[in-house]
Amino acid sequence: MSEVYEAGELYERSRRVDSFCRILFWANCVLTILSFWPNMMQPVVAYCQIATAVLHVGLTLADDCFLWFEAESANRKHLVEDAFGVDITNKRGVGY
Repeated sequence: MSEVYEAGELYERSRRVDSFCRILFWANCVLTILSFWPNMMQPVVAYCQIATAVLHVGLTLADDCFLWFEAESANRKHLVEDAFGVDITNKRGVGY
């Protein structure tokens, strides 16, 4: 077994993207409220609102389909290694 395996580091990327998506969601909510007041910046607010919505959806899909899935897959492999003593990934758990 060559490397130390730590499942938390794989989930950390997904957590960071999720935190950024949460910020984008609330920014989009604020922009939605700002779009109700008529002013000169209304077209800019509308474009920013569309951009935050598209970015939120894209990042959420990337997180769910790639980052989180990769972390879960690695975690399942590690659990099978621990349960059955089969060397699948050549990684070793901390404290073993």
